[in-house]
Amino acid sequence: MSDQDGKTKVRYYRLKTDGKSNVQFQGRRTYCTNLKAAFLSVCSCQYVLSLLLLWMAWFLVWLSSNALTVSAMGKNLTIVRIPQSTANEMSAFCLDGSAPAYYYRRGRNKKWVIHFPTSELCFSLEQCMQLSRINSGSSRSLEPYLAADGFLSSNSEINPDFFNWNVVRLHPCDGGLYTGDVYAESPSVHNEVYFRGFHILKCILKWLMNKGLADADEVVISGTGVGAQTVYLHLDFIRQNLPSTARVTGLADSGFIVDVLNRTRFPEIRSAIQHLYVTHHSKGSLNQKCVAVNTAKLNEWRCLFPENVYSYITTPMFVVDSFFNAWSIWFALDLRCYPPSCENQITDLTVHGLERKERIQEIFQSKTNGLYMTSCFENDFILQNRTWNEAIVMDKDLRQAFIDWYRGEEDVPWWNYTDCFSFYACNSRCDWSPSHFLETTDRFSSQPEFYTDKH
Repeated sequence: MSDQDGKTKVRYYRLKTDGKSNVQFQGRRTYCTNLKAAFLSVCSCQYVLSLLLLWMAWFLVWLSSNALTVSAMGKNLTIVRIPQSTANEMSAFCLDGSAPAYYYRRGRNKKWVIHFPTSELCFSLEQCMQLSRINSGSSRSLEPYLAADGFLSSNSEINPDFFNWNVVRLHPCDGGLYTGDVYAESPSVHNEVYFRGFHILKCILKWLMNKGLADADEVVISGTGVGAQTVYLHLDFIRQNLPSTARVTGLADSGFIVDVLNRTRFPEIRSAIQHLYVTHHSKGSLNQKCVAVNTAKLNEWRCLFPENVYSYITTPMFVVDSFFNAWSIWFALDLRCYPPSCENQITDLTVHGLERKERIQEIFQSKTNGLYMTSCFENDFILQNRTWNEAIVMDKDLRQAFIDWYRGEEDVPWWNYTDCFSFYACNSRCDWSPSHFLETTDRFSSQPEFYTDKH
């Protein structure tokens, strides 16, 4: 309040506190009120601003960490577990009764890769019971993510043709090439073992069809090692269960296992396959044209060998392998010594490679399928960045050879890329070093030995 000469009037207020009278002076009321409000406003703004800055700092840290996580997850494959209820409906179980699983990375198109990795096999009830206690026979303790290289890589420099495809990598847990077709449990001392590999295959295909595979326009069914043997056995069946409009091809890497004698002249691989056939009740899941031809002589087990089923496969496929396939040398030939250190076994090694060469050339007469045959000691070419992109045979790297065949852009006769065969280490681009031999065979030494008629 102001008087006529413009001066502000000062008012006095008598306040009572605890019954006593006190005189308190207060200056200009309007000024003090505004000052207090301003002070509180400034304090409030600073408080809010501090909270906002703290929140923004936390958000930036969270965003950064999650961006790295998303980036990593985008490169890796993420586990997908089939619900137990779905597994129960289709009787699709790992050896230990757990539901099947696979690893997946989403692509940016309607193109799919379905990959069968190499795995451990079991040839008897006892072996399968042992396998059921580890990841090779179970899905209970799997890692949430898996790295993917070579043909499955999401790096456009390493894998420019397939880096953005949808990728499915099955987790093998049946021990029997996805051929098990037994409905009842097999009793053992402590638990049951389930031989349901073929049921697992059907279950996962049906599940994937509901997850986008039904819209696929291109599908490559690939496999490495034992997984490639699975491709030979089931490629046509898989194609029949995919969209009829989709282009389906096979890529089988290092799975061409032949029926040969080992270095002691015992048919070890044949005996093992016969036991697997009986243990897993494989007959109903095999190529029925092959089975029909071999039924009269009770040799249906022969249809587990790629060399016997290959001529019945109608789906186009590209075969990658070696005359000196590492798995075949270790298990079928039963050679456990580094060749330069065991000169007395080099003859056995050479004969084994020659037998494989003759069997492959004998059946590989297709003018539409592709072949990339090396002299390397390997059991996995397509999933290694080095061997996927290195020119090993005829100055052509594997990746380029496969994509040329896939697109029909090369004029190599019969799409046949075949390596030298003067002796086991004839190709200097193949790694026959002691360290590579040890690294490769270490993976085999932990696997079950064949269960054969010698046991």
